[in-house]
Amino acid sequence: MRIFPNVCLAVFAVALCMVSIGCGVSQKKTDDVKARIKMLEQKGVPDSLLSDAKVLLIQIQSSKQYGGGASPQKLLDSAVKTLAFAEASFNATTKQLQPYVDSLRKTFAARTAGLTGPQLRVADSLIALADSNIKASQWPEAKEKCVLIDGALPALLADEKKAAETKVKLIGTWTMTHVNKDKETHANSVEKTTYTFSKDGKVDCVEEKKGQTNENFKEDWKFQSTGTFALRADTALINLTREKCLKQTYWNLKGNEWIKSDKPTYDSLLASGKKDRFVAFNDLKTNFKKH
Repeated sequence: MRIFPNVCLAVFAVALCMVSIGCGVSQKKTDDVKARIKMLEQKGVPDSLLSDAKVLLIQIQSSKQYGGGASPQKLLDSAVKTLAFAEASFNATTKQLQPYVDSLRKTFAARTAGLTGPQLRVADSLIALADSNIKASQWPEAKEKCVLIDGALPALLADEKKAAETKVKLIGTWTMTHVNKDKETHANSVEKTTYTFSKDGKVDCVEEKKGQTNENFKEDWKFQSTGTFALRADTALINLTREKCLKQTYWNLKGNEWIKSDKPTYDSLLASGKKDRFVAFNDLKTNFKKH
């Protein structure tokens, strides 16, 4: 008869112990840890330094709810120590890297002042990535980007010099004529491409073809496209924004008769990038004739 009260007493003691363990870590304390994690994230501390504390928070909740494993208080103490280490490590990294990054970043404005066109766009895009890291206090990443920019600028400046030298030689009209004759396919046509590059950065491109393409097809068409160009080193990057169809007539052989088909002409704007192309200056010299 005395055993039952003793068992009940033992169970009650264990339950009381579990309650006291769970209540040892209040909701406010866990909320304080969460708030500290959020504050450190906003400060720029990387997740690699905060992930352990986040896991410990989950374990605290599990231990309070189900028991077992380490006590919530020990887990909380570990989380607090982990966050203290994360902040100290981040502060040490910041103290070491921030002056170097800031010093290197300040040199970019003067060093990119002579860049234009594609060279400037490349530099600006790289600098924007570095600035994003700096704004987020991501100093290792910011250092990596700034070192990359520091190494890329001499090459971009060399490309800028090459572009200026090439533009002088590029300005003018260039024409390539291709004659296609083939007895087997009955081809006998002339295809011509003409580029006119102006000093103000505008470009005019005329493409035309006339003659027999094969034994069953003839064509006579001419298209004129206009837009702008910029030089990346010795390569012209052409952005065509308007296209005119000056003529387009086709013939199909039906039996022994050539059936003519006149397609409508037009003058329309081109969708962004639809007919963009690039032309290397060496290719122009090799395949085109300058007038």
